[in-house]
Amino acid sequence: MSAADHAFAIELVSVIPLVGGRNLREPLPDVVQRLVSTPVRSIRLIRPTSRWPQLLHASVQAMKPQHRRSDPLPTYEEICALTEAIEAHLGTARTAAQVELVPESYYANPLEHYVLFSQSHAALLELAATD
Repeated sequence: MSAADHAFAIELVSVIPLVGGRNLREPLPDVVQRLVSTPVRSIRLIRPTSRWPQLLHASVQAMKPQHRRSDPLPTYEEICALTEAIEAHLGTARTAAQVELVPESYYANPLEHYVLFSQSHAALLELAATD
């Protein structure tokens, strides 16, 4: 058992190819729904798209418990290294959004989702805090 009571996970949950790039006429909620298995409650576009690493880092910081031990949080530089690796794999993010999903059941731990669109792929990134 770890000395920490709280840990974080960042996972690339789903990736789909976008043949010929994202069709801008296809509504964003429809594309997002193809990435997830639960209904989408809201989508907040990130403008400019290049801010998504900052917002991901802010989400991690917001999940830190106030009065409990936790594993060390990733630094901004570590988050940037992760986002660079994701973009190296998928291509540069052209569109990014924070997505709120309707949970299938009660989920007590904090959970956040980001959707990224490159020229060739759409991806769902999940940030979870676990006890």
